[in-house]
Amino acid sequence: MTADPRARSADGTNVTAQLLGVLLAPAATLAGLQLSYQYVPHDCHAHSAVLGHLIHGGTLVLCLAGAFIAWSEWQRHGGEWPEEEGGPPGRSRLLGAVGVLISLLSALVAVAQWLPMFFLSPCQ
Repeated sequence: MTADPRARSADGTNVTAQLLGVLLAPAATLAGLQLSYQYVPHDCHAHSAVLGHLIHGGTLVLCLAGAFIAWSEWQRHGGEWPEEEGGPPGRSRLLGAVGVLISLLSALVAVAQWLPMFFLSPCQ
């Protein structure tokens, strides 16, 4: 019998939320970069950068959602910086803290990718 990954494990950790907190923002940043490059010819032909702005805005929202999920998990398990404690609480705090940091870094990268759209046209 396989366990449902959305359900909390026996020790009270939500594995899905922990994985989303760590992986959502970097995956969204990479997907947003790919999509923005893919739709540059469309934006150039349409003489509008609206689609590019929507892609980058969505990427930023997903990065911030990942940070919120990770922060919620971190707070739920104590909200302290993880030290040498083992077991589920220590692991959950570590994944929460790492998720917050990597999500905020990914959000910073998403903003850096979005900035040129304000100064350059898609045809340049």
